[in-house]
Amino acid sequence: MLILLAGLGAAPSVQGRTALGQFDRWGAFREPPGRCFAMAEPTGGRPSRDRPFVAITRARGGGAPRFYVATSRPPRPGTPLRLEIGERRFALMGSGGADAREDARIIAAMRRADRLRVLGVDMRGRRFRDDYPLAGAPSAIDAAIIGCLP
Repeated sequence: MLILLAGLGAAPSVQGRTALGQFDRWGAFREPPGRCFAMAEPTGGRPSRDRPFVAITRARGGGAPRFYVATSRPPRPGTPLRLEIGERRFALMGSGGADAREDARIIAAMRRADRLRVLGVDMRGRRFRDDYPLAGAPSAIDAAIIGCLP
């Protein structure tokens, strides 16, 4: 379970962003008023006017890191999205109601695998896939967590 974001509305903004480090294809950042995140964009694929990404966020002062994804195409309502991390599979829920325990399992799987894949069906009924290499992800996640320590 996670929060699926349509576009970059809830994603980190550029203004006031401080880079905490670049780790392969993953970046770690801090934004006022105290949110830190590790983020990557998918490899390959077709150009998209949406800005797909995967992010792990953490607020200053605590709280468990959370997993977010914005897909390269808007998913068809009522169709499942699937997250594949190495050999692990996770069902993705729509926006809202993320489960922190499931986020923790996803993040733990990301630390042990070499790739992450989001699979879904778009509004026209076409299948899509967003691929993310995970080299550098553990370091970027750690930098984001440390960057928002109190």
